[in-house]
Amino acid sequence: MDTVCTNIMDLTFKKKLVYYTGNYSTYVRTKTENEVNQMKAYAKQQEEIAHIKKFIASAGTYANLVKQAKSKQKIIDKMEAAGLIEKVETPRPLRFNFEDIRKLPPPIIAFNDVAFSYSGRKEDYLYKNLSFGIDMDSRVAILGANVTLLLASVTLI
Repeated sequence: MDTVCTNIMDLTFKKKLVYYTGNYSTYVRTKTENEVNQMKAYAKQQEEIAHIKKFIASAGTYANLVKQAKSKQKIIDKMEAAGLIEKVETPRPLRFNFEDIRKLPPPIIAFNDVAFSYSGRKEDYLYKNLSFGIDMDSRVAILGANVTLLLASVTLI
């Protein structure tokens, strides 16, 4: 995978695409580091919220602590408004089911009245009025010294 992949897009559970550059090993390392950092930040934030809530609960109705408790509650409200750090979710395994496809009616690829010339002029056509189709049972081979001619003409279609 490392020699094939240069960029990776990861679809998260939140239906968000995360773009990673580099090979597969770099992707795995970067994603793991990001998840570890997110877990640490989440734990720290939850610990801070728990500490603040404990203070608010212990303040009770003491006149001198009520003002501080309200201030602490505002801190929690601001954190929630800014967006709390989400807990890292472990991915559940995905299962793909590929049904057998029915046979498609021929032709699945059709070429009708194809003509080609390098110059683009009708008098220079190398071939013209060429019509053929390819169905699911067809076996196609491109033979000859100059395969690029057929490939170039097919890409022009």
